[in-house]
Amino acid sequence: VFTTYYADDKLDQPFSSQDAQCQLPRRVVNRWSLKGGTSRSENVQTSYDTHGNLTEQTQASGVKESYEYFPVAGIVGECPADPTGFVRTLRKKTVTPAPGHSAGAPELRTCNQYALMPPLKGTATDASSHWLVLTDETLYEVNGAQEQPLQHSAYQTFNTPDDALRHGRRQQQAITLNGLTTRTDYSYQTLISTFAGETVLQTVE
Repeated sequence: VFTTYYADDKLDQPFSSQDAQCQLPRRVVNRWSLKGGTSRSENVQTSYDTHGNLTEQTQASGVKESYEYFPVAGIVGECPADPTGFVRTLRKKTVTPAPGHSAGAPELRTCNQYALMPPLKGTATDASSHWLVLTDETLYEVNGAQEQPLQHSAYQTFNTPDDALRHGRRQQQAITLNGLTTRTDYSYQTLISTFAGETVLQTVE
């Protein structure tokens, strides 16, 4: 395995002069060889932004994955501001077929939306104690500037700051495909394990 890092571009420079993502990999090559001389290799290339987020990954197959993140301030109607002031919340993921792919292989894009959740009652109540939860996930087929929706997933989360067992856990999932919606409801309770004699979590869907 041969790994090339961002820092390899500035080996003659001190750490203070390196890019923010200097310790992250730019390329990973896996190479196999037989004693007789036959060999093969797989090359995976990656790009990261200065916040350490993966922005692009090209698989050995040639399939490319591109990632876009919400800014710290968020975007109205899609995602609130990040409670801790980081750029880290995934907005879009686009999967592009490898060059020369078979006819019919589409470019796919997943777009996410989020909501802000409050902390548990009795814990710190400053802004950084809130967190973001996924509420909507829409899959599109991309054709140039056009996006054709294929599937929509809507998620509900228990917003019960007085209930530590359920708060922040998934309450319902509704997936709509071809005009038909499948809903899954979730419930949670704690039980005493008959084998270990300890408290376990039971999740019912």
